[in-house]
Amino acid sequence: MKILSWIASMIVLASVVSASDDSFPLVKIDSGAVAGLIEEDIFVFKGIPYAQSPSGQLRWRPPHPVTKWNGVFNADQFGPWCPQILRDNYSKGLLDPKQMSEDCLRVNIWTPDIQPEKGLPVMVWINPGSFRQGSAQLPRYNGSALARQGVLLVSFDYRIGVLGQFAHPAMSKAQATEPVGNYGLMDQVAMLQWVQKNIEAFGGDPDRVTIFGMSAGGVSVNYLMTIPSAAGLFQGAISQSSGIRVSLPKQLSKNYPHIPSLETAGTELTRHFGIDDANPIDDLRSLTVEQLLDYQSNPSLFDPGSLNPVMDGILIQEPVGQAFREGRQHKVPYLTGATSWEGSLVVNFMPKPEPLFPIFGLNNVLAERLYKGLDDSAVVNAIETDFFYGSQRYLAKQHVLSGQQSWLYFFDRNLKAHTDDYPGAAHGAETRYIFQTLDSLKTTPQLSYGKIIKEEDRLYSKELSKRWVSFARDGRPHSESVWPKVSNEDATVMVIGQKDMHFERQFRLDRLDHFDRLFDDKKL
Repeated sequence: MKILSWIASMIVLASVVSASDDSFPLVKIDSGAVAGLIEEDIFVFKGIPYAQSPSGQLRWRPPHPVTKWNGVFNADQFGPWCPQILRDNYSKGLLDPKQMSEDCLRVNIWTPDIQPEKGLPVMVWINPGSFRQGSAQLPRYNGSALARQGVLLVSFDYRIGVLGQFAHPAMSKAQATEPVGNYGLMDQVAMLQWVQKNIEAFGGDPDRVTIFGMSAGGVSVNYLMTIPSAAGLFQGAISQSSGIRVSLPKQLSKNYPHIPSLETAGTELTRHFGIDDANPIDDLRSLTVEQLLDYQSNPSLFDPGSLNPVMDGILIQEPVGQAFREGRQHKVPYLTGATSWEGSLVVNFMPKPEPLFPIFGLNNVLAERLYKGLDDSAVVNAIETDFFYGSQRYLAKQHVLSGQQSWLYFFDRNLKAHTDDYPGAAHGAETRYIFQTLDSLKTTPQLSYGKIIKEEDRLYSKELSKRWVSFARDGRPHSESVWPKVSNEDATVMVIGQKDMHFERQFRLDRLDHFDRLFDDKKL
């Protein structure tokens, strides 16, 4: 009955929406006609399916193309959120849990013109959230301000948590001819393929696509730079606050000490639910979303650590660092960096720095030399920040050694009203500046930061946003002043400080050179 009702609603809409109705901008894509909205001066299309719902027999399968529809798809509201565990200060209060569904592979578009004389540069945003939570629908990712600068902004949702990363030996055997495991990344590739096929209909240029993302989104950008099937799907990449693995990467089927394979984790899940390991596939796909989220929320059952992509041998064939070192990454302009308080990620559960030492190749003597004069909390933040920024600096330098262009930034700014309240700029703080959505801080539940936005903050936001748009438009992040590229001789960085943006050539060299050596030694 629901399907019949949906078809009927599409037929009704097709009878009332036409290309001549200015209140319903209409475009034709490969799956059918789509009607959007005009919000102020921007054309907006929300919740367009870019793949079939990955539920039922399509759960834990690569994304399948959308079935074509008759009539017109009404793209006037966002689609469902991908199933996830809600988190304080991130998604609680912004999401109705009833709106979660596996039918979440949807794309949203903001464009200043659906029939421009020349195709617009395209910016594709990839959400953060540790591959566990998040959505393109959050107000902080509203694309209107970027679109007003002459680009087409694309955002989308992809599978996360146990629905986005899962394997079981029986599935690997049954699906031997297709990639398994990294379903969230498969969704990202499928969405970029959708952009190549359809973005011209919205006024975009498929030959000028820039991907950008923060945290898990930045990790995704770096992986997309190395995934063979993503070749040619974008022409520029921006990775914000990402990191290189400093431990053995999780494998699809091979176990390491303290690092079980994805198939081993999948086998533990089947045993928890009493599913026959010999023939589990149908039963696994019959589990409800609620059962899977309950399982994922129990740290004694589900690994609370990283959900970063795993080596599956088909989609991902080698670690990111190795691909960049050996010049196998995609040859596109690359902009990358981090914030000055990346330690905000661990501030609540990492009071002492010593547990970080073996992870990052440190000992007491070396840490004393590199971080002399800092108290414990400052050392924790410095190590975390050096790791994130050092990861991106390392990849940028490797990219240059491959004959490509790279730019670096270090974001060290808080809102004017909070200048002295925090050790630095928190993880992801630059994102709202880039989207010019600082006001979304005011409506974030349980967050005191950002209730006062001053004109100086807005001007700073506009300038940083212009740099990102310039990169998407011209392949370089220039504005009123030139941003020096990384060279073989030095890794000049744009420091986005409290009062100004300036360049530094000798930036934390001892500390960052240590991380260069760490990444080289780890060979990951």
